[in-house]
Amino acid sequence: LDLEKYFDLTTAFEITEHIPKDKIELFYKNCAYISKSHICSVHYGGQSHDDNPKSNHYNVSSVDWWKKFLEKFGDVEQIRLPIPMFTESAFLRVDFY
Repeated sequence: LDLEKYFDLTTAFEITEHIPKDKIELFYKNCAYISKSHICSVHYGGQSHDDNPKSNHYNVSSVDWWKKFLEKFGDVEQIRLPIPMFTESAFLRVDFY
């Protein structure tokens, strides 16, 4: 089964900050391969693993960093989702190339 652009949409909520930095590009290459669009939360607040080795947040970066990173894979826009528990996260939509 070839999954190229098989899904219209993939999501990643409360996931991206837990993926080690050396694996995040591979994660998004796979998402871009299997889907046309993607909505994710990106964590910009709190402590990262670099600052606190007990933290399992490997990717705590600014929203601008995430946008620039994800632009390698497609068109990116910040969106608003009414989820109040995500106080240190932003939501991005990527329409993959």
